[in-house]
Amino acid sequence: MEAAEEVATLDRQLREAGRTYILIGPGRWGSRDPWLGVPVDYSQITNASVIVETEMPGLSVDFSFGSHFMRNVTGRGIGYLAIPDGGSSLVDWSHIASLPRVATLRYATHSSSPVPLEVLMDGLGRRALVRQSRQDREACPLGSFPVLGSAP
Repeated sequence: MEAAEEVATLDRQLREAGRTYILIGPGRWGSRDPWLGVPVDYSQITNASVIVETEMPGLSVDFSFGSHFMRNVTGRGIGYLAIPDGGSSLVDWSHIASLPRVATLRYATHSSSPVPLEVLMDGLGRRALVRQSRQDREACPLGSFPVLGSAP
């Protein structure tokens, strides 16, 4: 439960600062079994704009897709992505790891992008892209750098 409490603390701090965030973690978010993922309640992640589930090293866990928890999350407009190991997903983990760290706790790390990001999701096409926002691309043309995404 410590991991869930750390996530809840970060969620509260970001909500108080008026910021949403992309929540990335191993296994199933909302699992009651900490061996299968992070046992958060919806109330602990209310300010997330997107939740990303990744496979855990050495353990293949079914993603949350149709779980009651995920239906509640997506029903409230929070985006959901599942990133399987070895699939067609393209994730620039080195870019994510290079983002400036705001806080490093025992189980959670809060990193912040130096530029605003925009999230593009197509649920029917099962595609998503997180990239530098349009306004920032025009002001500082670094091109589109995917942080998270899945290949079409």
